[in-house]
Amino acid sequence: MTPKERIKLMLGNKEVDRPGVALWKHFSLVDRDKTNFVNKTVGFQEENNWDLIKVSYNGFYFVEGWGAEVKWPTTKEESDSMYTHPPFKKYVIDDPVEWDSFKAIPANTNAFARELEATKKIIEHFKGNVPILPTIFSPLTSAQGMTGSFTRPDLILAQMKYHPERVHKALEIITEVTINFIEELVKLGIDGIFFAVQLSRHELMTPKAFKEFGKKYDLMVLDTIKDKTWFNMAHIHGKGDLMFDEIKEYPVQALNWEDLGTSMSLKEASKITDKILVGGLEHEVDFNEPDREKLINNLKKRVQCATEQVNSNRLIIGPGCTVPNYVPEDGFSALKEVVNGLKR
Repeated sequence: MTPKERIKLMLGNKEVDRPGVALWKHFSLVDRDKTNFVNKTVGFQEENNWDLIKVSYNGFYFVEGWGAEVKWPTTKEESDSMYTHPPFKKYVIDDPVEWDSFKAIPANTNAFARELEATKKIIEHFKGNVPILPTIFSPLTSAQGMTGSFTRPDLILAQMKYHPERVHKALEIITEVTINFIEELVKLGIDGIFFAVQLSRHELMTPKAFKEFGKKYDLMVLDTIKDKTWFNMAHIHGKGDLMFDEIKEYPVQALNWEDLGTSMSLKEASKITDKILVGGLEHEVDFNEPDREKLINNLKKRVQCATEQVNSNRLIIGPGCTVPNYVPEDGFSALKEVVNGLKR
């Protein structure tokens, strides 16, 4: 059974031979070189035969086009330590009045062109046998990246409060470019998108504010592509008290979040949505056991816990977020060994 066949059965809630399984990570040292990035992505998939490919572009590709400058890692040590938080040398927006001159940019040039070319080669290599889901950031997540990235969420939150008109205008532009980029990806033959939603936590904003500045624009993006792709996944980012109820009805086929570190377990989620659920692993710690026998036993417990909460027909064993670069890859095959051991 190919990964695509397995996922297709799951979408029909039909019996599968085992749960789905996938891991994803950034390749921070090569993800701005399309040839090396393609080779790493292809190699990672061929070594593990995951049931889907989340194309983990450089996490700042979207703000690159608007002039953001990032101190990229140049050594493995730097890559390991700042795989998601490289320091910015220049943000797109430092003052909210700068939103007034914020303009749309073409979705097929600069960093976008690099990612499109890489995606095309990945699709051509796998010839439709495995679902390919490029990473797309929600418009509000991209606006956060424009103003301060992950390390300064308070800036976009303050702008939403004190400069709502400016932020809405910016979000309209970002949404337009996001949709245009996805349209280019659809032309290449993607199966869906991995739609990353940040700031959707009660600790950061109210449900009312999220509906106004987040969900409104998310649905514009997702409604545009829901009939052009067949397997889309929403990723609800972060730990804590998630706004799961706000996102569970998004027009996607699967939901991914940190079920082990948030307010929503796999079991509870299975009671309120019939979407495929993706989780069960702690991405930062589960693969750090150097003894393979102990690692396999630990992963068996994780997988057993997940399958006790969700029927295998609706479950993909996966991380709650991107597996850090410092996590050793030689343990990933242990996960596949454990999941293959469940085959009927």
